Amino acid sequence: MCFIPFIFLKDGAKGPDGRFTTEIRILMALATVAAYWILGVVANWRIAIVRQTGVRTSILPFPTGSGQGVRRDSILHCYARHHVETDESNSYVVADYYAMGIETIEGHQMDVHLPYGGEAEALDAAREVARVLDHDMSGRRIEVRSVETKLTYPTLKRLVVFWSVVTLCAVYVGWR
Repeated sequence: MCFIPFIFLKDGAKGPDGRFTTEIRILMALATVAAYWILGVVANWRIAIVRQTGVRTSILPFPTGSGQGVRRDSILHCYARHHVETDESNSYVVADYYAMGIETIEGHQMDVHLPYGGEAEALDAAREVARVLDHDMSGRRIEVRSVETKLTYPTLKRLVVFWSVVTLCAVYVGWR
């Protein structure tokens, strides 16, 4: 898909004035965004940094705007939760795994690491994160719990807006 514009360019897709035609430039801009997404999916490394001061997650090596950070004083507890995802008709299970994360005082759940095969593994990982957060024993102790799934996506809207703007900018640059 990303190589189509380059094939057209090789065959000489220039207008009568010697400039690339608008259609090819738009296709090149969209192909660049598509290539970024393909590369981002293939080379997706999610990392979590756990320190005594808090927890930060991000996706490397590409900036996707989905990194999250929570300070220690905002953390209510560490958790393990069971995820079961089904298709739209609920006829079969698409994914079944456990995740480990933190829940904030405001009630937002942030998955720190996944997937785990069982609840015991996820709880062990949550205990390890709580141990790091409680290392200096200042303030209250961070608990570890097994929780129910809450569907909260605080960064989803921001991601949709970000990638919509990037795609529209790519089309605009290709149009000019």
